[in-house]
Amino acid sequence: MKYNEIAFCGYYGNLNSGDDSFCAIAAWGAHKFWKIDDVTFLSKSVPILTKKATCIGTGVKSDFEYLIKLVRCVRNIPVLVYAGGSIFHGREGLNRKAIDSFTSKKCIVGAIGVSIGPFKSTKDERGVINQLKKMSFLALRDKDSYDYAKSLNINCTPVYAFDLAAFMPKIYGTIKQMKVNKPKLLGVILCDTHGYGSETDNYINLVTALNHIGKHHNVKICFYIFNGNPITGDTFITKRMARDLDKSICFTIVNYCENPGVVFHAISQCDAVLSIRLHGGIFACLAKVPFILVEYHKKCTEFLNTINYNQKLRVGENLNSSDLENKLSMVLLNIEKCWSGDVESLIKISEQNFECMHELIFT
Repeated sequence: MKYNEIAFCGYYGNLNSGDDSFCAIAAWGAHKFWKIDDVTFLSKSVPILTKKATCIGTGVKSDFEYLIKLVRCVRNIPVLVYAGGSIFHGREGLNRKAIDSFTSKKCIVGAIGVSIGPFKSTKDERGVINQLKKMSFLALRDKDSYDYAKSLNINCTPVYAFDLAAFMPKIYGTIKQMKVNKPKLLGVILCDTHGYGSETDNYINLVTALNHIGKHHNVKICFYIFNGNPITGDTFITKRMARDLDKSICFTIVNYCENPGVVFHAISQCDAVLSIRLHGGIFACLAKVPFILVEYHKKCTEFLNTINYNQKLRVGENLNSSDLENKLSMVLLNIEKCWSGDVESLIKISEQNFECMHELIFT
């Protein structure tokens, strides 16, 4: 049976560049790989996309009205895809619970470009396993999640893929500017959670390292706000760190942008990137920009493992100012290569996200 309608579910509409990329790629991929133009996002809003899509939150004036539209949609949609991110950890909010509860039993349900866990309790884990047993297809973005899914007695065969963001160069292309006798541009992407907020040891060590880098290298620091959410975002911590830099350090702040392609192109202009957000590292990797990713979460470690990231440049979770300064110097000066693979191979692996359900769509 050929389906011409599909709904995507994920952490969309929260002003986060990483999740924004999932939206853009889901709509693009549905059109390119599945020949589906009627795409619906189960979210209150979506970023700027390259393909036309419907968002059920458009024009909604209250949470209750949104919930009614959400339930009505999942009762009738023929295909539901959880696309991108750390979605399956067992701590879902009201919207996810409504989707899981009211989706029609006739609906084909699956997930692409996702990771599983970590779990905070056995109850959370049991809940996720029950969700996975309902899946008709499942593509995982890291090997740890893939191995875990393979160990379960679920109804579909898990597929090892990669993060959906791998398609960013395909959709938006890459832009490089020739630099002659200009300061090197160090992109910095912060996070106000996971123990990296102001006054923490990690924060102090990061400021110290950036001050030393700024004083000893011809470098300009550019802070990119990847999460512009007024409640959970990184605007406050970014402005705070900019104020805490030595007055001699040259810096700029680039605010959150709802167009993930613009963000990707901005990252591609950097000479190096230091990120405390997973997709800051992933965007840099895909743009072929040397980068250091702080391993604040299991998903960061899994990503670095997946691309065989250079062990000499890993900084782990707890930052040491002198160690971080040394490794930032190495990436800025290209003394050490971050990883030995190529972007095309990552894109090829990520195609499994869409190919894993090809037969369900076209047969």
